Amino acid sequence: LCEKPMSPTAAGCRRMISECGKAGVTLQVGFMRRFIPGFQTIRKLARAGELGRILDIEVDWPYYVPDISQTPYKEIADGVEAATGINLPQAFGAWRLKDKRSGGGIFLDHAPHILDLFRFWNGEIDRILAVTHSSIADENDDFGKAVVHFENGALGTVTTALRDYKSTLL
Repeated sequence: LCEKPMSPTAAGCRRMISECGKAGVTLQVGFMRRFIPGFQTIRKLARAGELGRILDIEVDWPYYVPDISQTPYKEIADGVEAATGINLPQAFGAWRLKDKRSGGGIFLDHAPHILDLFRFWNGEIDRILAVTHSSIADENDDFGKAVVHFENGALGTVTTALRDYKSTLL
């Protein structure tokens, strides 16, 4: 069982698949959102034809991170840490958005789950175009968009964005 991303490169992913195949080991990526009852209901309705022919799936997945160095968030986080020993930014994974070792920013953190749900609901994707952007130099992406084309002809879009007190998307 592998956490995503499997590898930072497509070649690395192909190698993992190949090596697991040679060893007779099942390789799975931990896409836990497939097990959320509401998402399973969407799949059931889509597969039963109760949603009609799906032409487009669109997801906008913003992730809000307040400026924890400013009032009132700093006082709240400091109070929680003093009372419990829990560092809120660390506990909620804020490090993943800035640390290059995490494999990426907001798009790589969230889009794989959304794209997996697209496949879960509507079948395989045959083409994808994705672009990401970092508004702060030397940091991971804070905005990304992908357009997907399904084998059945449907289209999908995914938009991910890190939103804080400094960013606005129009």
